[in-house]
Amino acid sequence: PKTRPKRPLMLAIVALATPAESMRVASFTPSASSAAVGATTPTVKLLGVQPLTMTFTHAVIALGSDWGPGQLPESLNPFLLSPPVAGSVRWVTTSIARFDPDERWPTDLHLSVGVKPGLTSYEGLRVAADGFPRRFTTPGLTMRAGDVSSAAAAAATNGSWSPRLLPAAPGALELPPDASVELHFSHA
Repeated sequence: PKTRPKRPLMLAIVALATPAESMRVASFTPSASSAAVGATTPTVKLLGVQPLTMTFTHAVIALGSDWGPGQLPESLNPFLLSPPVAGSVRWVTTSIARFDPDERWPTDLHLSVGVKPGLTSYEGLRVAADGFPRRFTTPGLTMRAGDVSSAAAAAATNGSWSPRLLPAAPGALELPPDASVELHFSHA
């Protein structure tokens, strides 16, 4: 009978993954638009009561943890806001933290968001804050005149007076001495 040539026995060596030395922020929202990708530190606009959300690569709190009502322990707050903004932090899952401002973001804000130093995962891994701080701004406060009324001007013109009738410049309004002006602001 024919014998097969002997082949060396191949042993598969499986390398077990070693635990990571640190956890990191896997995603952060809101994030920069594609237009700002080339920027070294893109600045993102915040609007209304838009939340900030950090998603970590590892669990930071234990599954099923219920921190209940009240403030989150400071050791579990991953957000470092400069300047500080009043708001609350909650853990949406074991690895996703969310910051909600108490009110609308203030106008003309230049906000820097970092990851708190010393934050650790549930397993004790330290956070690597690569890509932080993130920069945010809010729109500036604007004002416009809505309506102008004048009893004296209306009486002198038999009711045909209009503050927009023949303005000195586009968008300009005529303001008689007794005028009442309604103003509208971009931020309530």
